[in-house]
Amino acid sequence: MSSPKKTGDNSTTAMARAVSSAPVTSGGSGTKADPYILSGNTGTITLQAGKYYIVPDGVTIGKAVTNNAANNASGGINLNGAYLEIASKAHVNGTINMSVSGSSLKLDATPKWVYSDYNPGKAGVGQTTWTWQSIQSAVIDGLITSDDKPNTAVSIVAEGVASDGSVRVLGTFGTSTSNGSEMIYNKAFKPAGSNSSGHLGFEVLVPSNSSVLQQKAATLPSRETSDGAYIVGDTGSDVYVCFLAGAMIRMADGSEKAVEDILVGDRVAALVDGQSVAREIIWTGRKFAYTRAGCPADEAGYPVRIAAGALSEGVPSRDLFVTSEHSLFVNGGFVPVRMLVNGGSIAYDRSQSSFFYYHIETSDHSVIFANDCATESFLDTGHKNIFDGSDNVISLRAKTWADAAAPLTTARDVVEPLHAALATRSIEQGFGEQGAPVVTDDADLHLVTTEGVMVHALRQVGSCVSFMLPPGTRGVHLVSRASRPSDTIGPFVDDRRQLGVLVGGVHLATTHSGQRQVVSHLDRQFSGWNAPEGTHRWTAGYAFLALPESAAEASSILTMEIVGSGPYLVIDGAEDAQALFA
Repeated sequence: MSSPKKTGDNSTTAMARAVSSAPVTSGGSGTKADPYILSGNTGTITLQAGKYYIVPDGVTIGKAVTNNAANNASGGINLNGAYLEIASKAHVNGTINMSVSGSSLKLDATPKWVYSDYNPGKAGVGQTTWTWQSIQSAVIDGLITSDDKPNTAVSIVAEGVASDGSVRVLGTFGTSTSNGSEMIYNKAFKPAGSNSSGHLGFEVLVPSNSSVLQQKAATLPSRETSDGAYIVGDTGSDVYVCFLAGAMIRMADGSEKAVEDILVGDRVAALVDGQSVAREIIWTGRKFAYTRAGCPADEAGYPVRIAAGALSEGVPSRDLFVTSEHSLFVNGGFVPVRMLVNGGSIAYDRSQSSFFYYHIETSDHSVIFANDCATESFLDTGHKNIFDGSDNVISLRAKTWADAAAPLTTARDVVEPLHAALATRSIEQGFGEQGAPVVTDDADLHLVTTEGVMVHALRQVGSCVSFMLPPGTRGVHLVSRASRPSDTIGPFVDDRRQLGVLVGGVHLATTHSGQRQVVSHLDRQFSGWNAPEGTHRWTAGYAFLALPESAAEASSILTMEIVGSGPYLVIDGAEDAQALFA
């Protein structure tokens, strides 16, 4: 792996110019399961990219503020593309620099909320922002790039936050020279036992020309994680094709090398026309990921564990962990592993809510081997820039599956028999039989007007359902159950749309204007609809339908042709529902 890449030189403190030392650790191996344990240090330390570190309870890094007037905290930590967890009773002082791509910080829930008291160059620090006790005398640098944009290549996970989903950088007011600011969660906050309300967040540094210095609040991307924390920055909105650490790649000389240790110039074994040939690695990439709350397991980003022997005897040779979009080479084609999940030998690993993932690229897309399992090298479809990777390759053209070493195979008639065979093998391996999902065909279709009135069906004749609308109705939401075919039928169905009801013809009848056709759901981009299918369109469970002005004149009857519906999962909650296949 090459040296980490800076995503924006926005370091504005003395720390960016300070001499850093290597960290002293008292244990650990730098992995997620066994992180390096940092020892105390009064200066500035620089971490190793791609490694996991923890500042344990009772350990102090840097020097805390001793003179509020002088604002004299010092030292700190350069994350440098590493993952750092700060325990609730640890103390990190000075500057936490996150400007390098891939840097990730986790703040454990604090036992005590305190006012922040350090932000160099900012007047009037203190008595404004409630923060974590562990970073009371620290400022975070690198969240805003030098061109005044959110640095979405880094992330912070903060435990103990209940937010409304909006995270802002609040500018410093009353001065034009300060570069200090606060990142705040958009809510009033008063800790238990305190009489003072204020902001909840932490001190950050911004570029000297930042818009936040002109009294403007900049909103940063943010979301809740699957394990209840709150993430700011790299929200992991996409799931990519990658290996997790520990995947052993077969090299050209027959040896194996962990994917995270492979370097540009290394030669791997590739399968070409049934023969093993050597291919050189031209790029390596790494990215840190968090799983997302409230999503099905594949969309949430949980990795998939392919158990030893899941495909055949000795294949893979040991458990292999990959992202759900990663493909296996089976019967001459690449099959996304998410379509083979059976809940036993191939299953989502919900114990991992955050992890690094890695990929390697050859000049031509290749069939390579990981843990003796035939799989794929990186196919650059234009998303290489999301990785912290080696920088010696410039892609002049994004590739497509037409450039792949084998075709992408997602057709149900091909994948379903393969899924069934692997599920049977899983049972034979002792993983147990997975129960079928509990479904219903009842759509529970009803309307909610823009005025908030719930309307149930007046009558149904065949596939046509009629609703009597109250006077003044200008639009309605079609509300129903909704599920993904990949959940209700099986993951071997490559349809992950949330499907409510399939709407055909729509007519509105009023006492004054007679009957007229409504086509707004077909020719306009309203919320809650899937893409049109000719003259039909699926809702996603809560779809808006605009009505003609005549609907507001008096009572009217809205009749819809429901061409298709169901089945629907009975289990509530997207993650619980998909657990049947996990």
